[in-house]
Amino acid sequence: MNFRRGDSLHDYICGHPVRLDSTQLADYSDELARIEKLGQELHQAKRAEKKRLLRLQILSLRLDLGNRIVKEQIAALQKRTNEIADVWFGESASETEKRRKLETEINRLRDALKHLENDQKEFKRLQSRISKTNR
Repeated sequence: MNFRRGDSLHDYICGHPVRLDSTQLADYSDELARIEKLGQELHQAKRAEKKRLLRLQILSLRLDLGNRIVKEQIAALQKRTNEIADVWFGESASETEKRRKLETEINRLRDALKHLENDQKEFKRLQSRISKTNR
């Protein structure tokens, strides 16, 4: 929770860089504040059980937020791709290159989304195992 890195303007979801500008960060401020608050509670927690529960809550929120961010990024890139494709008189060479780059980025984000979905399945398995042992 205390690590800092030099590329703090970039975040990584499942190893894939996701770039958020300041206007996009505002869209996620409630979720980010909730995660930060839970992180502070985790840092101050004394009991192992409380720490475990807080870690699960943080992980769940991070997975949900990552999923939302990637889906919104894919939708925005698809919109830009469609705008380029809607040109009436055909694409120029530079527009074709832009569209290819956008499609590559969309595919990269879809790969990240698959990783997130797998992580969410693993998380649910972990959560169910923990709830069974707490019974």
